[in-house]
Amino acid sequence: AKLTISPGCRLELGPSGYILALAGSIQALGTPEQPIEFVRHEDGSRWGAVVLRSSEASGQFSHCLFSGGGGSINYNYAMLYIDGGIAEFTQSTFKGSSGPGMFIRNSAPEIVWCQFESNAKAAILMTPNADPSHHHNTAEDNGINAISITGGDVKKDITFDADGLPYHLNNSLSLTANAKLTISPGCRLELGPSG
Repeated sequence: AKLTISPGCRLELGPSGYILALAGSIQALGTPEQPIEFVRHEDGSRWGAVVLRSSEASGQFSHCLFSGGGGSINYNYAMLYIDGGIAEFTQSTFKGSSGPGMFIRNSAPEIVWCQFESNAKAAILMTPNADPSHHHNTAEDNGINAISITGGDVKKDITFDADGLPYHLNNSLSLTANAKLTISPGCRLELGPSG
């Protein structure tokens, strides 16, 4: 199944508000004049997440605002959760999550010209085998203005892109199964005490 969200649509989500794709696709292509908004309902409680949760799920998001979500521990308090899905994000804003703006597990989404603002945790949180392609993104007033990596075993080839967002590592990464880590020219890695 395919869910198409038209330009200018505003979705007000309550505490149990989730959009969950186990298979099929979500297409939310707004415009500068008519952005698409995923926001909390007037009662002020946080909504859950937009979730792409399998290799059979996909999403395209452009000129979208994700604001006031991240209400579920099941999705690490992120507003956007990708686990195996295929996704593209362009010119979108992730703002005011109670966790990271986006959580990426074992996926390789494309993230371009996006803004991450005032999220309680990292701009983006990812697992070691996630491999996002990201360019021209910004992060401001987040708990961590970076892509934070959870640490663990890297089991496939991944690339750290050079972007406006540095990588933040406060845990160890172990390359296994002949995995290759490519670090692009100009990439910034911020290492903590256990990094």
